[in-house]
Amino acid sequence: MKKHELRTIGKQKILDLDKEQKLEISRKLSKNLKTFLESLNSETDLLANKMLGGFAPLKDELDWYLELQESGMWPCVPCLVDEINMEFYKVSWKLLTKDFLSVNWAGRFPKALPKVLLVPGLMFDPKGGRLGRGKGCYDKYLSNKEVLKIGVCSEEQIIKELTLEDHDIRMDVVITDQNIYRRG
Repeated sequence: MKKHELRTIGKQKILDLDKEQKLEISRKLSKNLKTFLESLNSETDLLANKMLGGFAPLKDELDWYLELQESGMWPCVPCLVDEINMEFYKVSWKLLTKDFLSVNWAGRFPKALPKVLLVPGLMFDPKGGRLGRGKGCYDKYLSNKEVLKIGVCSEEQIIKELTLEDHDIRMDVVITDQNIYRRG
């Protein structure tokens, strides 16, 4: 199947959920994410700066942050500085809970370099393969950053194997509402 067809399927899997289903799946994803981050925090210093790279979810993405708002971490969200290059900014949890998307964060919030980054995607595979929206922004950002890359999605957005291109960056971990997939 071609990438554009998979993108359509991945988006539709979330858009087909009613409000209660999306909330339930989002909560389960967020609980799995919280459990993973707590164990990561006890095993490494990747979260020592208390910054978690994330994103303000679009309508076809899950609300990954629901169980993390009292975690003591600061969410950091991306802002495009041009057509493909991103920078992250430290914001508050309240901004993620509103329809607060595509805002130019530059100058309004401090720049951030999170060491743990949650990466959106329309489809993932258990080996960390990711299908994004097709612009390459995250692949470009991740190509020269040493961060722990965590894909977040519903279990319905996991497929057996994605065909990746040379520029596609694999996730270290993929967390869903039902599983935590670790690469390698």
